[in-house]
Amino acid sequence: MFDKLIILDLRTQPSHLLPGLLTTERLKSFSDSVLLVAITILAYNLVPPSVVNGQVNPDEMKDFFYNLYGLISSFAVISVFWVFSMYFFDYLKYPTEIITLILIAFFVLILITPITTVAELRYRNWEGVAALSLLQIFNSMLLMLLWWIVGNRKNLQAKELDNRTKKKMFINLAIIPSLYVISTGLSFLNFDVAVIFPVIMIPALILAAKVHHKYKRGSDN
Repeated sequence: MFDKLIILDLRTQPSHLLPGLLTTERLKSFSDSVLLVAITILAYNLVPPSVVNGQVNPDEMKDFFYNLYGLISSFAVISVFWVFSMYFFDYLKYPTEIITLILIAFFVLILITPITTVAELRYRNWEGVAALSLLQIFNSMLLMLLWWIVGNRKNLQAKELDNRTKKKMFINLAIIPSLYVISTGLSFLNFDVAVIFPVIMIPALILAAKVHHKYKRGSDN
């Protein structure tokens, strides 16, 4: 009798544990926490340079500006990824195991972004730019994969995901890897331009797309 009850209990348990443990709301909260941790990692390294006999240590001053720019640039890029992930959660009804694993990989890469950014600025070579570029390309590809999965499975959609929205998201996400590929090429010519280029262009192009979309909507009306 006892054995039968155990077998019956095992049959009633869900076959997949991850979707039951990690709901969309929990993943969204976890995403917020990842953003805060990533910013904390950079802020922790932001130490003012020491002053000896009224003179600022030039090496520490250089490291300070590297960390400051790393904080600003990483915050800008991570914020863009965070906005895209929040938009994705608006369309996600519930996460599958594949979606959960992809999101975890995405969050891990986001946490590595501040460290890679600071390393790029300290080493000041094309290898550092290429490493950061590859990291952001992987991040974009993971988000594209998430949108592709949800777009092809109606049962995962909290609200209808039309082709126009999917096209817009794929175009926006394609901007990031394209800019970082160009940044890697620029690193062979001018390191400073290569570092600043994607940080300035990513928000500028997304803002331009928003303005164009509003202008087009207004002209249609």
